[in-house]
Amino acid sequence: MKQAVAEVLLVPYYFMAGRLRFNQKTNRLQLLCNNAGVLFVSAISRLRLKDLGNLSVPNSTFNHFVHRPGLYKSLDETAIFTIQVTRFAVHKVSSLVL
Repeated sequence: MKQAVAEVLLVPYYFMAGRLRFNQKTNRLQLLCNNAGVLFVSAISRLRLKDLGNLSVPNSTFNHFVHRPGLYKSLDETAIFTIQVTRFAVHKVSSLVL
């Protein structure tokens, strides 16, 4: 999965591997194309995918499955793009792109 993302997604969208920085002089965000990398998260759940119910309807349970990177990092240390792959019981896999 990591290799596929690197080859298919990050080549045309190389800036997604960069970082954001706040420019104090202009009061604007700047995109740094520094190839710092994307965040790849792998998770395992004891639940079955069908235990989550209808996935097209918002559900408060979904919050438990979303990795929240950068809560204690500065803006220029936080990845712009995060990919999460969650393995559910009975070998179902779900991916989430943030």
